[in-house]
Amino acid sequence: MHSTKILRVRKNPLSTTPQLLLPPPNFWESAGAALQGAWSHIVDQSARDKYEVLVEKNVIKDTVLQNATTGATLTFALFHNLQNPLFEKYKFDAAEFMHAVGPALENFHDTLGCLKNDLPANLEQDKLKLEESLKKSDEELLGMKEDLTTSLLGVNRWQQQAKEDENSPAGILSKMTTEICLDAFYYTCKLDVLGRDALEKSTDLGHSSIPNHYIPGSCRVNEVALLNARASEIGVPDDKEIDEEYPEFRASEDQSFQKNLDVAAQLDVLYEVSHTYRLIADPKDDSQQIDEPSKEDTASGHRGGSIHESVKDGDDKQTVETMVYTNLAVAVFEGWLHRTSGGKNSLRWKIALIRDAYEFPHHQPTVITNPPSS
Repeated sequence: MHSTKILRVRKNPLSTTPQLLLPPPNFWESAGAALQGAWSHIVDQSARDKYEVLVEKNVIKDTVLQNATTGATLTFALFHNLQNPLFEKYKFDAAEFMHAVGPALENFHDTLGCLKNDLPANLEQDKLKLEESLKKSDEELLGMKEDLTTSLLGVNRWQQQAKEDENSPAGILSKMTTEICLDAFYYTCKLDVLGRDALEKSTDLGHSSIPNHYIPGSCRVNEVALLNARASEIGVPDDKEIDEEYPEFRASEDQSFQKNLDVAAQLDVLYEVSHTYRLIADPKDDSQQIDEPSKEDTASGHRGGSIHESVKDGDDKQTVETMVYTNLAVAVFEGWLHRTSGGKNSLRWKIALIRDAYEFPHHQPTVITNPPSS
């Protein structure tokens, strides 16, 4: 028997901490799910048959999961969680999701990389505002009408662009991520660009010697594997105060709560992703887009002016330094399997978090540098 639990959730208007629909599982939840999955696999022939089907459909990639520090725990916990009756009730197809998630992640990283390329052209005004804000005292900063992030780093321009044009790159990215996640990506990329700019000004050369301009179309997601899949009924009571110290409770304790049960799902996807970067000498040319490269030639660059030149010249020599960065990451997808608050119940997955694959500590990022030919 697969037990389900109901989460009682109330948003705290004073909280600025990013919050997932489902809180991350603790050690005991993961261990309990793994034990139940392993036990059913041992004693139940039908469970073993289901396990084999999931492996054949590449929903459970046991050969990949066994490389984790706790590979057996991950594998059987995933198997147990996939048997959640809520997935079957609302017709979630895990095989279909895994078939589509690789191209979706490539599209996400490519869009994010292109938007980051455009950031330097829009930062001069924000740099001045940041310098002015840093001169203020803590009391003055806390007394400002804007929140602290906006006061220091300016407004989220990607959010603005998404509202103005939903088909713009920022609009497309906003459809792939939650609002909080989009904020995190924007301000993280912005801090990275500001940090690089400060570092370049402090060097003797006056410019970076590290390839940092993403080549559009060069992102490759080489492998994907499902790490976890969870679903839970979530309800919001009718304007009642909740003791948030105990977020889980029996549904029978509050009759009004039973009428407002939405079903949220959360999927953790492990993937290996590669990006190709090139050295850019003039940040003013960042706004220029290059043609999408082929698999054989994924690097291209420019020299001075605004005209892009191929990385290879007539003698087939590489003229711009490129770097291929490959690493493991985990994307946390969230979506609603069912909503009670009207509208269509069509499922739309969004990225709520990108984190390091700490389950696989022995797989470190790799960097391959291709220097210019002499």
